[in-house]
Amino acid sequence: IKKLLDERIVVIDGAMGTELQKLKISPEAWDKYEGCNEYLNISAKDEIRGVHRAYYRAGADISKANTFGCLPWVLDEYGLADMCYELTVEGIKRVKEAAAELGLEGTTFVACSLGPGTKLPSLGHIKFDEMKAGYELAVSAACDAGADIILLETCQDPLQIKAALIGAEDAYATKGVRLPA
Repeated sequence: IKKLLDERIVVIDGAMGTELQKLKISPEAWDKYEGCNEYLNISAKDEIRGVHRAYYRAGADISKANTFGCLPWVLDEYGLADMCYELTVEGIKRVKEAAAELGLEGTTFVACSLGPGTKLPSLGHIKFDEMKAGYELAVSAACDAGADIILLETCQDPLQIKAALIGAEDAYATKGVRLPA
């Protein structure tokens, strides 16, 4: 991806959440987790792949996995904290499957999107070490699933950013890889 950035402009897709809101997701797909878009990585695979296919067809080089809220403290609001790793891996798989369906393997990239979550350490909502461990887990899952890049989105708390960066560094050290961020 770094080589490609030297050669030309690289296009990243748009928002996942707003695209999911446009879809008619069945109540069965949501199960009891309505509002948890990341749960759709396992319950509405076709719909998730469809969003990625649309972005690739529109010319995106990078598609962001449906992993914005794949952090233990966010998923815990739905009782799914223990599924952080699995939902992250499944989100990345959906991007790769969409690329394969379009014959784009090796020419497109997968970003593991990670947001700030719903708690801020600077306001005392969450302990720094807990947040760092959550980012480490999500980045480890992204590495294992074959993500090409980590995308930290909508960060506003300096301690949250620090936790995300240190968590990512710890995951890279454990996995023996380093993804661009």
